Amino acid sequence: MTDTRAAMTLGNMRSLGVRSLDVHCHACDRRVIVPAGRWSDEVEIRRLRFTCLACGARGRPIDVRPDWTEMPVPGSRQGSRARE
Repeated sequence: MTDTRAAMTLGNMRSLGVRSLDVHCHACDRRVIVPAGRWSDEVEIRRLRFTCLACGARGRPIDVRPDWTEMPVPGSRQGSRARE
C-alpha cells in the first residue's frame, strides 16, 4: 500500500509552534534536542539524516521527529515543557 499523505515539513512544524527536533539514536539510546533554525521551511523532516556522536550510528537507527514538548498547550502561550 502506498502512503499518499504529505510529509511534514519544517515549515509545517514551525506553524504548530515547534522549533526543535527530537533526535533519538536507537543503537545507544542517546536523545538530543536539535534547534531546526538552520534548515529552510521546505525541508521534509523524514529527509533529514544525522550521525550519532556517541556511537557513530547513522541512518535507520536514528529517529528524527518534531520536539512535540514545545507545542503550545491550548489556552496558553507556552509549550508543555513549561509545565514541568
